[in-house]
Amino acid sequence: MKHPVPAEQISGIVLETVSNFIHYIDPGLGKQMRLMAEDFVEWEAQGPYIWDIHGNEYLDGMTFGGVFGLGHRHPRVVEAVKQQLDRMPLSSRLAFNKPMADLGRLLAEVTPGDLQYTFVCSSGTESIEVALKLARLTTQRPHIVSTLSSFHGMSIACSSVSGIDYWRQGFFPLLDGVSLVPFGDIDALRKAVSPMTAAVLLEAVQAGSGCTVPPAGYLQQVRELCDRLGIMLVVDEIQTGFGRTGKMFGVDHEGVVPDIMCLGKFLGGGVMAIGACTYRPVVQQAADKRPLFNNTTFGGNPLACAAAIAAVRTVLDENLVERARVLGDRLGAMLDGLITKYPTVVEGAKGLGLMRTFVVRSIPQAFVVVQELISKHRTLLLSPVHTPTMFRVNPPINATDEVMDRILDAIDQSVAKAASMSELDMARNIQELQRKAAAMA
Repeated sequence: MKHPVPAEQISGIVLETVSNFIHYIDPGLGKQMRLMAEDFVEWEAQGPYIWDIHGNEYLDGMTFGGVFGLGHRHPRVVEAVKQQLDRMPLSSRLAFNKPMADLGRLLAEVTPGDLQYTFVCSSGTESIEVALKLARLTTQRPHIVSTLSSFHGMSIACSSVSGIDYWRQGFFPLLDGVSLVPFGDIDALRKAVSPMTAAVLLEAVQAGSGCTVPPAGYLQQVRELCDRLGIMLVVDEIQTGFGRTGKMFGVDHEGVVPDIMCLGKFLGGGVMAIGACTYRPVVQQAADKRPLFNNTTFGGNPLACAAAIAAVRTVLDENLVERARVLGDRLGAMLDGLITKYPTVVEGAKGLGLMRTFVVRSIPQAFVVVQELISKHRTLLLSPVHTPTMFRVNPPINATDEVMDRILDAIDQSVAKAASMSELDMARNIQELQRKAAAMA
């Protein structure tokens, strides 16, 4: 830790931060975080590590869906942003923006097939919104088909095309003209599309459902169906892009070229917020008839584009797609082994590359695993709110063997702890958490 806090200031900063979060940001989330790690105030980060205000080191094994795919504060990305900051942080939007133009060319070079044009925005959610507009603009049709158990973002439109109930409930009515079909079921998709369908939207690997990999040949079948009916194929690569699955993009596993590809998360290099929507010439031809079909205040700002260029160049220069494949094979084998080693706790594991999950059998077991990971092993893994028994394991794609050893060991020991506990012990553990929660109310 390069920036320690004087000991006499720590308790005051922690109390103030926790209080402000609970009173002015999100009371429920704040209390939940206090249950797991009462005074975990993150302070500094570098590579795969995060340090709290006390100087305790945590290993980031989740990278927040791939945002920190190069770790935190990768030197190459930070330096690119600093250099751009010294020149011009935001664009006037009235002149040519070199970092955005350079990023567009780079994305055309690394994305599959004839994907050529890019709309640069500020988030993955925004890239999905842009893709839906472009699909309707290009086809002049209203209907969108997406998949059950999918996740595409937090806006009303993105909630409408997402297939996880948790992210839809409470926000009705959602966007009209959307149908949801089972992921991987080509027959269901054939029945759902019509001459009024503008787009089929899907993830190359479903992140929110536990990293569900489609059946072999499914993406090719979807591509053929869309070609036959003049439908735009929109693929959400926000979490799968840039090596995460062991290929540069998830669609590369089947050699499929979408009409529109949505990007985000990793693209900012773990330093800046950015999203992008990359598409084929036929889509640009439609956009040419509707100048400024979409606009954004901060999208494509020079700082974010500089970060994105540095991040993508790092993937290419350091052969990190292959690194992710090798590490992913090792991670997948270990998680599959948990099912055999701890059958009373682990009921399943799935995923591709360094985009993996394992699922435990009960919420009490999940609480034990979370507590062990954070408190004892200081390892961070994501357990989604809509499926608290599922653990996402998404290490940086440039992780060292030592980092992988530590992540795998932390998972193994944390699951072993849950396996060693009786139902009575876990019930008492839940009761203690409930007692603490009541005391915080």
